[in-house]
Amino acid sequence: MTGARLRVTVVVNPAARGGTAGRAAVRAIGRLRERGADVAVDGGRDFADTRRALTAAPAQRPDAVVVIGGDGTMRLAVAALHSTGIPIALVPVGTGNDFATSVKIPRDPVAAADLVFDGRLTQIDVGRVRRADGSPELFATILASGFDSKVNERANRMRWPQGRARYNVAIAIEFALLKPIAYRLSWVDATGTPGQYEGPLLLTAVANTTTYGGGVLIAPEADHTDGLLDLTFVRPASRLRLVSVLARAFRGTHTRDRAVVTHRVRGVRIDADGLTGYADGDPLGPLPLTIDVLPRALALRVPA
Repeated sequence: MTGARLRVTVVVNPAARGGTAGRAAVRAIGRLRERGADVAVDGGRDFADTRRALTAAPAQRPDAVVVIGGDGTMRLAVAALHSTGIPIALVPVGTGNDFATSVKIPRDPVAAADLVFDGRLTQIDVGRVRRADGSPELFATILASGFDSKVNERANRMRWPQGRARYNVAIAIEFALLKPIAYRLSWVDATGTPGQYEGPLLLTAVANTTTYGGGVLIAPEADHTDGLLDLTFVRPASRLRLVSVLARAFRGTHTRDRAVVTHRVRGVRIDADGLTGYADGDPLGPLPLTIDVLPRALALRVPA
C-alpha cells in the first residue's frame, strides 16, 4: 500500500504502560506524517476517553485506525472495530503486549506504524464472552481463570517492576499460595462433539492467540485465523512437577505433561465458585462464563 494521503485515525491510550505511551505516540505519528498520511489524533486523558475515541472512529471513515496501547487497549479496539472492515495497526506500548507477540507486530513504534503502508492485511478471529446475565464482551487474546487470572489480578495491583518482570513476580507469589479449585467445564470441540469435565483444576485458559502474562505460551498451537479456540486446563500435581510445568510453559512445551489437557473447541462454558475471568489483562466478570469465537471478524495489519 502506498502512502498517498491515506486517512489515518490514531487513538492513544495515555494510561498504557504507566503513562509512557506518549513518547511512542510522538514517534509513530511522526512516521505516519512523514510517509504522507493525513493523520487525526484522539485518545484524551484516560482509559474512558480511549474507549470513546475508538467507538467514534468508524464514523470518521478512516483508511486505517492506529491503536497505541497494550492488550487492554486492543480489547477496546476489537469491541469498536470488529466487523467494520476498517484495518487496525497496533503500536504496542503495554505491560505484557501479548497480542503483539502473538501476531508478530514489532515493538518499535516506527516499524509498527510502517505496517499501515507495508503490512499485509489479514482477518483474525475474535473471542466472545457471555456472562451469566447474558451481557457480552469481546477479547483478542486469552481468557484466563484460576491461577493465571489470580496472577493477572495481582500484577494489575503492582506498580513495580515494569513489563514482563511484573508478571514473573506475581507468578512466584501466587504459586506459593496455589490450591486446586473445583471446576465445571463443558465444551463443543472442533468436530461438533460435546465434552465435559468436573473436578479440581489449577487453571483454565481459553485462547484465541498463543501467549498471556507477558509471554507465557499457554496455548502454543492456537491459531487466530482458524475459527476455533484452544482450551487448556491443568490438573493438580505435586509442587515439583508443577514447577516443571510452569517453567516449560514459557517455551510452550508444557502440553506434553499429563497434567495439562488441551482441546480445540468451538465454544466452552467455565464455572467455578469465587473466580473472575480475565482477558487481555482486564477482568470480564465472575464465573460462570460462556466463550465462543467470531471467525475472521477483525481486519488487522501484520508484517508481510
